[in-house]
Amino acid sequence: MALVDCPECGNNISNKLKSICQKCGYIVTKRIETTDDKKINAQSKKDREERLALEEERKRGKNIKFSLSLKLKEFIEGIMQKYSI
Repeated sequence: MALVDCPECGNNISNKLKSICQKCGYIVTKRIETTDDKKINAQSKKDREERLALEEERKRGKNIKFSLSLKLKEFIEGIMQKYSI
């Protein structure tokens, strides 16, 4: 639970659902995000984006390694055929 400003009168109220402002009677119908909530959500989004970017890099790296290993295999097979090894 955190204290936030009432959207109606600016009085401090709880950000929990169904809290009532003692000054104006405003009823909280949905949880009000605090500044800390917004920071956490922004950080979570940033972490998720970084994780996705790393996964993409890994996939690209695996594809490059696989492609290079196939080319190396083809090269070696070509040399073996050329020299009848």
